[in-house]
Amino acid sequence: MPSSTDPGGRRNDQTADCRDAAAAAGIPRSPSTYWARPKPKDQSAVAAAKAEFAARSGLLTGTLSLGAADGVESSSLPALLGTFYRLYPGVTVHLVEGTSAGLVPQVRQGSLDAVFVAVPPEGLDPGFGHRVLVRDEIVALVASDQPQAQQAALSLSEVRATPLITYGPDSGLYPRLRTAFEEADVPFRPAYATNHVALQLELVAAGVGIALAAGAARGITGDPRVAVVPVTPRIPYAKALVWRSGPHSSAPLRALLDLPHSAEPS
Repeated sequence: MPSSTDPGGRRNDQTADCRDAAAAAGIPRSPSTYWARPKPKDQSAVAAAKAEFAARSGLLTGTLSLGAADGVESSSLPALLGTFYRLYPGVTVHLVEGTSAGLVPQVRQGSLDAVFVAVPPEGLDPGFGHRVLVRDEIVALVASDQPQAQQAALSLSEVRATPLITYGPDSGLYPRLRTAFEEADVPFRPAYATNHVALQLELVAAGVGIALAAGAARGITGDPRVAVVPVTPRIPYAKALVWRSGPHSSAPLRALLDLPHSAEPS
């Protein structure tokens, strides 16, 4: 097939590249739509079209930047990324650890494509889209040799009677815990604050107090030193993948969001 050229006989690489990408994606040839030579001001539109063609044909490349707060390993995100890798091996995924307080502003500013964080009690900013990946509830971690470990459930008053170990103010679960204590008319004054559930568990095992932690956190069951006890009233929570809504979403992010997903069972 002859090369596409401009009036001066030079090959129009942008037109050829666009044609090749479209053909690979199985998009019908339409000269009026695809083969016209782009004007300089249309360069961004051409790049976006080529990225879309590549995504549809399985040739997607680029970078996907995701932020992850504590507990991501217990969510369905790793499995989702596994599927994403098999479909789009040309995409580089950057994972950034942090807290909800530090990660959400980076999505708003555009430095991260999406973040995995706890959904606040008041809901998310209307400018965000989200997809729930975990639904569960807060539980109490009690040293096995303490009498509270034998109870069917613990009230917030009973939890408060010992030194309270739980998340810090920069955690997305902190506002939900504070709200639950306020609604129960119980003072919320953590004695030890850490977002690392493994450390919470070790503090409980050392006899420091009772911890309130995410029930979906891995490692809290099966340790003979610590019992997991339900809390009453229940403190449900959700953790979600959150991104900025709108046409500025990158092609890799759109490809990720197109994948089937499911929230972890509560």
